[in-house]
Amino acid sequence: MYYLTDELAKCRFQSMKSWNDVFDSVKKRHSLMSEFELAFHFGIPAPTISAIRSGTRRPSPAMVIRILDKAGYALTRDLFLSLLPPPASQSYLKWERKRMLASFKSRQDIDRLQAILDINGKIDWNIALDLLKDTKNLSTDKQLVPLIKSTTSGISAFRKGIRPMAMESKINLLICLGIPLDASTLEKVAPKEIEEAISQGILSLDFSF
Repeated sequence: MYYLTDELAKCRFQSMKSWNDVFDSVKKRHSLMSEFELAFHFGIPAPTISAIRSGTRRPSPAMVIRILDKAGYALTRDLFLSLLPPPASQSYLKWERKRMLASFKSRQDIDRLQAILDINGKIDWNIALDLLKDTKNLSTDKQLVPLIKSTTSGISAFRKGIRPMAMESKINLLICLGIPLDASTLEKVAPKEIEEAISQGILSLDFSF
């Protein structure tokens, strides 16, 4: 395959008289002897190629990409969008933006979770508390109380190692940090006895229906 700039690719594509030109060019370049071999090369059923040749069927955008890719064209995003009708192009752009935002958010969620894990892969709740303070621009633990539904004395006792943090406070802390409460995250929140039950398969945190 050789790579083309958007403008060069558009010129080459627009210079083709028909899809028959594309198919015939590929057959000649790869020494394909039959339409069946051509269909196999493209990964498209032979009747579909016949229908495109006769003009009774127009290839879908996905099929256009496959055909031109096999024909030696490197489709760029802009060229791909130029092949779509306006409504489909707008729908694709909305889908692309939504996918990019979801991917970015997922990456942020993973980064936030990784930031509060210790070397054993367990959540370090002291680090989590400090991260929430930094995120919310808070200066004291007392300001965390309404966010994680705890008490000043409860946070203080946890910091000193006198008693563990309440599970409700842990979950509220993760929510405030924007970390999704999926099964793998909840496993790190669960008390030791529940964690052991999960590892032994006695208890499941799979809430999918």
